[in-house]
Amino acid sequence: MQSGSTSRRRLGLLAAAGLLVATNASAEFNENWTAVLAKGSAAGLAAGLDGTSFVAVSHNNGSSLYGIDADGSRSWRTKSKETFGGAATSADGLSVIVAGNTNSGKFLVASFSAASGKQEWSQTYVPANGFKAREAGVVSVSAKDGAIYAAGTISKAGVCCAYVVSRLETDGTLVWSHRTGNAAADQASVAAIAADPKGKGVFLSGNGTLDGAAAPFVARYGSRDGDERWRTFFATSAAPALTVSQSGKKIYIFAKKLDANYFQIGLVTHKGKVKFFRPLLLDGNAGSRGSIALTDKDKSLLMVASVTDNSLNESGFLMKTNTKTSGPTLVLSAETDAALGTWYRLVTSTPSGDLLVLSNVFNQDTRANEAPSVISYRE
Repeated sequence: MQSGSTSRRRLGLLAAAGLLVATNASAEFNENWTAVLAKGSAAGLAAGLDGTSFVAVSHNNGSSLYGIDADGSRSWRTKSKETFGGAATSADGLSVIVAGNTNSGKFLVASFSAASGKQEWSQTYVPANGFKAREAGVVSVSAKDGAIYAAGTISKAGVCCAYVVSRLETDGTLVWSHRTGNAAADQASVAAIAADPKGKGVFLSGNGTLDGAAAPFVARYGSRDGDERWRTFFATSAAPALTVSQSGKKIYIFAKKLDANYFQIGLVTHKGKVKFFRPLLLDGNAGSRGSIALTDKDKSLLMVASVTDNSLNESGFLMKTNTKTSGPTLVLSAETDAALGTWYRLVTSTPSGDLLVLSNVFNQDTRANEAPSVISYRE
């Protein structure tokens, strides 16, 4: 565990005429601790119900799942020869659910004990006829009934990519699994997933060409049958990150604007109607991907992404705003280093209100992965 070991500059944002612009900030957010993990690529982050956190990291020859105590000390590490992606905590907080893929190209969803890291069950399944899992996938759990939703990108000869979304029971039983992208012209990938907290299905974001439309999108799927209820396309440069309110009626999204150098914050209803989209300007060139999360009781939105300066040095930023994105919006931290680039990959919050950021670290020259880390902040 490390504490306060990195140099950070604090920035802020002010809302004016619907535009969020970076300025100097006065709010103070203290770094509780930094947990440095084994060299690899940060893949999944989940917060436990008791202040613990869980992190999935992919390596060149497998993956690791970490359990981290509330003080930042490592509780356990479970290694696997398979590839891990997204992570989520079970509804009762006793298990950690990981999505991934096997070396043979099957989808993998596995459950591990939150206390010890011991594997409880593992479910593997063929994504679709002739297809293989292309990426490790993402996973989310419904707070109401514990239903597990997983999604991932797949491919086969002649078809660049499609995606599969699935529902599993709490014991790993596969309920349904649907593939999207039936023709060679349909090419789509999935980026993020969020279960409806009320148990009414799942939302996911992706990017691609579907039904003649070529753009990033957010879609909703039903809980019982997995049928697609709606799909809304956006003028963003990549699939938006998304998070869902506790009521299940508000979907907040975060993405870089298409052909522009700024991010956007948006609100979509549970019926797919766009309520607003507001630009967010930062000091630097906006990266293409980010992450968004809601704090406990939907009080604030958290967002992380990366920016580059004129020398192409990459740094991460962390922001916090109210859910209406009006009034002051604060950037909590941004890290710069001449030798190492930092991409704030994922963000979430603990029930006590601490902020957790999963950071990828890489060599600015070779782009090789270094040791990722989890950083805890408190206001």
